[in-house]
Amino acid sequence: MHPDFIYELKSLPTKAISEKGIDYSLLENIDKKIKFSKIPIEDTFKAPNLIVWENIGENNFPMFFNDSSFSFKRRIISIKSLDNDIELLNNVLSSFNTNYLFYKFYFLTTSGETLINRNNTFLLKDLRNIPFVTENIYSAYDKKIISDVINYLEDFFIRGENSKAVKPIQQNKFEETISNYGQEFAN
Repeated sequence: MHPDFIYELKSLPTKAISEKGIDYSLLENIDKKIKFSKIPIEDTFKAPNLIVWENIGENNFPMFFNDSSFSFKRRIISIKSLDNDIELLNNVLSSFNTNYLFYKFYFLTTSGETLINRNNTFLLKDLRNIPFVTENIYSAYDKKIISDVINYLEDFFIRGENSKAVKPIQQNKFEETISNYGQEFAN
């Protein structure tokens, strides 16, 4: 399979995307000798769109508004509005930036990829299943659960017996920690 449009677009190598942005200077031509077994439809690569690297990131999702058409390899996703609605794309981007901790929590607790095959990645199907959040709807209790999952569960899956979750409570924090646990459990 080798549709002409794929060779006319520059390609984004995986090294050109990070949590900080896309380095458009690294776009490269695709050698016409390369053959493909499966290529998405051409609109997948057309701007305007959101480019998402299937990675949770440490501080935010590697998701960027894009106004330049290019192709890309696996582990990069394009979110495209059928009618090129830039406001809709910006709303999606804003939601992911504003609700980063919720989305990270959601991936950590529902993805079959995150913390299983790779510590910080998710799959396209995970992104398709995520609830779209437009406002802060979390209670104080919800925020504590999200925080515990991100700060302790993620660390436990990555570091196992060397994680914070299995370390003994410091003697000078013991009473405060147990009291807090009892209060939260009662709530």
